[in-house]
Amino acid sequence: KNKKRNELLYENLLLGQNKVFSKKQLSLDILKIKDIFKEAGYFDVEVFPEISLKENNLVNVVLNVDRKNKYLINRIYFNGNKYFSSSVLSDVVSSGEYGWWKFLSNTSSINLNRIEYDKYLLRNFYYNNGFVDVQILSSDINIDQKNNNVNLIFSIDSGAKYFFDKIKIVDNSKDLKDYQKEIINSIFKNKLTGIFSRKKINLIETKINNYLDINKIEFVKLVTNFSKKENKKVDVEFSFVSIPSIYINKI
Repeated sequence: KNKKRNELLYENLLLGQNKVFSKKQLSLDILKIKDIFKEAGYFDVEVFPEISLKENNLVNVVLNVDRKNKYLINRIYFNGNKYFSSSVLSDVVSSGEYGWWKFLSNTSSINLNRIEYDKYLLRNFYYNNGFVDVQILSSDINIDQKNNNVNLIFSIDSGAKYFFDKIKIVDNSKDLKDYQKEIINSIFKNKLTGIFSRKKINLIETKINNYLDINKIEFVKLVTNFSKKENKKVDVEFSFVSIPSIYINKI
């Protein structure tokens, strides 16, 4: 029923046309098929192989897949030292609890790839709100086979909240002129204050790189470092590093 999933299955099979048949490879292919369906929320899938012998030492292999019911998310829980309320964190993740009004959405279907993406979203959310040491300790799926649904549980340790402290430019190779440093300094002046945020740093990096490009400051790379201090503050260092000069020979 899903063309892309079928293509993915064929791409990952060890068995194939004009390849040597092996029962071990067949067993591994069955496990791979189950894993691929499991990633899409089908936890009870079964695979029934049919093997028929042909002439000239050839065999036909048919893999009958019974995917059964897809599991939906009943509840999403956020446990641990999470600092933020569960209602706030629910708006951060892409997965959502099942409801009859969501019949056009697939976000309430359990999907292992989406869960990994949710962990990425949670980490980014905490990084952008001052929690440099955040850890997403686990993401557990509690299966209720009777009702074909699951409870999704994220365990979080937010750690302490950090704040911006000293911001400085480092140009050990003397690639920048004094007036250029002053302009770059004005780009981030009074903008990196208060609660630490990786998003704020990313925006400053983009503006600085745009300045380098527009003014044709070549063979200089921006490297951003930040260091945590015991007083729950973070120093940010914008370093300009020389890179090897590469020129176009011919077009």
